[in-house]
Parts: sequence; structure tokens; C-alpha cells
Amino acid sequence: MRLFAATVLILSSLLLGASALAEQPKPKELNNVEIQSKQPGAGTLVMRFEDGILQYTFIDGSMRGGGGVNLDYTARKIGDEMYLVSWHDEVYSNHFVVVLDLKNKVDYTDTIMFYGTDDQNVFWADGVIEKVTSIE
Repeated sequence: MRLFAATVLILSSLLLGASALAEQPKPKELNNVEIQSKQPGAGTLVMRFEDGILQYTFIDGSMRGGGGVNLDYTARKIGDEMYLVSWHDEVYSNHFVVVLDLKNKVDYTDTIMFYGTDDQNVFWADGVIEKVTSIE
């Protein structure tokens, strides 16, 4: 499964980058959904996808209080209850590519944090999805 996720992340980064050149409609996938995921070493991450906009925040752990608001995101369904999501948080110079596997309750993240600074960090992370909620 990790090899599949890694392959998807690499290919998707290329595809999402190319598709970003064209004007993109707001994503329909994951719209009005909130996902809570435990990220080892960082804390619990809450991602809220609402009306085509993403908000994310760490509610505990070493990253508590970190996050972003009013972010455009790209999402594609890539399998049964599996989504590829990408967003760029320009405020903090972060770029995220995430595979959300809702069926197996796991996520795989490839992130470049604080790019262009002395603190630049590139890492992979595997998370455990704890809760998925519809926003009505």
C-alpha cells in the first residue's frame, strides 16, 4: 500500500502542477466534510473542506495551533473512498499533497514546509484517520 501511495503522490504532483496552469473550478470531492487525523509526532489535525475552501488546524500535540484558513485546494477521487488532495499555504510557505484513504482510515502526506527559508523541511508522514464528519 505504501508503494501505491508513494507512486500516486509522485504522479499526482506532476498532474496537479500541470492542471494548476488552467483555471480550476472549486472541487466537489470532499466538499462539506471534516476529517480528523492523528499525525505521529505532530498531533491531531482537523481538515475542514467547506464550499471549496480548506481550513486546517492542529488541535493538540507539538503542532498545536498551527494551521491555515481560506485555502484553495485540489481534490480528485482516485479509488474507492480514496482521494488525492493538494493545497498551497502561501502564508507559511507550505505545500501539501495528501492521499486520504477513508475506507482504511489512513492518510499519507508529502509536505514541503517553510520552503525558501533556512527552516525548509521536506517530509513524509502517515496518519490515522480518527473521524470523518459531514458538514451540513
